Amino acid sequence: MKKLLMGLTVTTLLTACGSDRSEIVTVKGEKGDNGYSIVVKTIENPELCGSSGGTNVLLALDLNRDLLFSDEDQIQTQFITCNGKNGSNGVDGQDGEDGTDGQNGLNGNSCTVNKVSNAATITCGTASVVVTDGATGATGATGATGATGAAGVNASGIYITEILNPCGVEFANEEVFLKLSNGRILALYDGGANLDRLALIAPGNYITTDAVQNKSCSFTVTNNYQITNEVRY
Repeated sequence: MKKLLMGLTVTTLLTACGSDRSEIVTVKGEKGDNGYSIVVKTIENPELCGSSGGTNVLLALDLNRDLLFSDEDQIQTQFITCNGKNGSNGVDGQDGEDGTDGQNGLNGNSCTVNKVSNAATITCGTASVVVTDGATGATGATGATGATGAAGVNASGIYITEILNPCGVEFANEEVFLKLSNGRILALYDGGANLDRLALIAPGNYITTDAVQNKSCSFTVTNNYQITNEVRY
């Protein structure tokens, strides 16, 4: 904003004594310099306002005429406005009147289930539905043929490695055992002429059946085909 110094015109009225004539003299003053613009700067939350916060407003003459607030400008006026403190909470208002109760909801329908054979009847009010077991599914496709088993051992490759006699040799015509090359035990039951028979013995507990002189032998065949726990009685 420019301040203009207006030309000063001085008018002098001269009057001669004892005469009816007058003379007007006009004097013009010199033209004044251009004035300076005003620039404004605001600073938020100045220290003076504390925690309440506020604004500091600075008004200065724009001496360098760049229309920007700078250190070169001459501050003419400043004023600080601080925010007021929050007021106390007001008293709580009275509770409003209770609203009108809503309408009661409709009663729901109870349901019953009656199971019979492979079905069940579910009844809810006047509506009912029957639920039955599903039909038997179709037979599945035949599975693939299993792999061929390993070739069996040729029986001609098995031979007797040892003769076993549980409880020792004390009587004639009692059972003896043949230990085979594959580890298994073959029992030879001697029942007299033309009554001998053979059988493979599995792991377990055994008693001889000859009962020679009312004596027998009990023993155990272990999982690895060893004879233990031999007792004569």
